[in-house]
Parts: sequence; structure tokens; C-alpha cells
Amino acid sequence: MFNQRVLPACFEYRSFNSTIEMAEGISSMVVRGAPVIGCASSAYGVALEAQRL
Repeated sequence: MFNQRVLPACFEYRSFNSTIEMAEGISSMVVRGAPVIGCASSAYGVALEAQRL
């Protein structure tokens, strides 16, 4: 994901390695906007279920 807090001054990528980190990114507004939050949450849900299986 890219850090939306620093736009438009610069473009910075952020990596999230767990659902907890993703949730923190959403709550701290690194990731914002309904489409991005939906995609991020869905992707992690699918990844976690794949790992479980």
C-alpha cells in the first residue's frame, strides 16, 4: 500500500505483514478510502483462510 498521509508531497510505500498491522494502517489513515480498505481487508481474509487450509 502507499502511505496516503504524505500525499501529495511524496509517494511512500508501506508494507503490512499481518492483519493487525493492516488494521493499524487503516486506523492511522495510512490506508484510507472505502475501495482500498475493502480490497485490503478482503485480500488478507483470503490469505489467512488459504494459510489455515
